[in-house]
Amino acid sequence: PSCVEALELSLESGIILHEQNKVFFKHELYRRTIEASLSPLLRVSLNKRILDLFLNDFEQKKEIERIIHHAKNANEYELVTHYALIAAKHTSCIGAHIESAKLYFSAIEYYQGHDKNKLHELYEGYAYECYLINKHKDAIIYMNRSLKLWEGQEDIERSSDCMRFLSRLYWVDGNRKQAESFAKQAIDLLDDQP
Repeated sequence: PSCVEALELSLESGIILHEQNKVFFKHELYRRTIEASLSPLLRVSLNKRILDLFLNDFEQKKEIERIIHHAKNANEYELVTHYALIAAKHTSCIGAHIESAKLYFSAIEYYQGHDKNKLHELYEGYAYECYLINKHKDAIIYMNRSLKLWEGQEDIERSSDCMRFLSRLYWVDGNRKQAESFAKQAIDLLDDQP
């Protein structure tokens, strides 16, 4: 209700700047400090309001990171999962694999559903990014999770592909015995196939 007065004070003190019809914080540390001082309930409420007002604008400007930030703070799990996955794929394509792994992991953390295909997409994407950034233990954990999901669906191609990739992961992790075991399982699984 008193946002005009608050903005005036913030502009006078230099915390907030006004240029080209935009109001923004002079420094990211100011923004973070103010955000951290909010109560959890107020933070959720304000972030939901921001999403309600600006989601379409953020989408049009392709400001996915802003959507993810506000969605996380608003406890909007579906939005976080949806946009973190989009951002993870994009950052991977431009070679930002550390960031991509973080985004895949955010999508995994916030995913509330039970769709096995979505879980495969998240687990395998995260595992691959972990492989690229030498986080082999995490890659192995998430590929094993994906394999367990495939085993229940009797999808021979996808199961064998998981085993093939697990073989590679164990190989680069220095576990020759497991690498050879998964390679053999993948071959055996496909042996009767056309």
